[in-house]
Amino acid sequence: MQLTPFKARFLSTSALIIMVGILMSGPIGNLIVQLVHGQEAWGGVQEFISSYSRIMSMPIAFGFLLIIGFVFFFASLYRTGNDDKRILEISGIIFCTIFASIISLNYLINVAYIPNVLDQSEANIVFLTMSNPKSLAWVLEMFGYGFLGLATGIVAPLFGNKGIQGAIKYLLIVNAVISVFGAVITAIALSGVLSIYGMIGYYFWNALIFVIMLLVIIEFRFGLKK
Repeated sequence: MQLTPFKARFLSTSALIIMVGILMSGPIGNLIVQLVHGQEAWGGVQEFISSYSRIMSMPIAFGFLLIIGFVFFFASLYRTGNDDKRILEISGIIFCTIFASIISLNYLINVAYIPNVLDQSEANIVFLTMSNPKSLAWVLEMFGYGFLGLATGIVAPLFGNKGIQGAIKYLLIVNAVISVFGAVITAIALSGVLSIYGMIGYYFWNALIFVIMLLVIIEFRFGLKK
């Protein structure tokens, strides 16, 4: 895949935004929460309300960087291939739009809605907070990222078959497989999202996306200087 210098810079910038989002919504953000406030496993709505702190939603807020980054990422890939591949570009953008819509709603609920109804609706908190492994929030989260997985798998053929582009291509396909698999598992066993196996999968996904975006930067930012 050949990109104009502008599109290459835009693609690599989107990858950098995603990498920052990965770190701040994942390992770094969660570490800060644990150091500043501490966050126990879900023990019921009353315990959640009594121990709630705004900082608990900080990693979720940084998740908006992921949404922004991926929107830019897929927009950068539009009109990069021949006419036969245009359907892949458009389909990727559509599935990314579904992902962005679902995940934005989920994060808005957890960042802006939950903190403002702690004294009003225990049922809504149980139903919507990401602290509860059996909440609707985790269905939205896992299926939203499942649609993102479909998007990455669809646009993977836009990248070349050799070198760094080949690695990006096949890792995007790997992401598609594990993301869709995660959504299916969630539909079967929702409570597993915050289990030890769910957390292993979560950090593996973070590492996978981080590596993909690092390769994108190497290829499309520094590769232009070859």
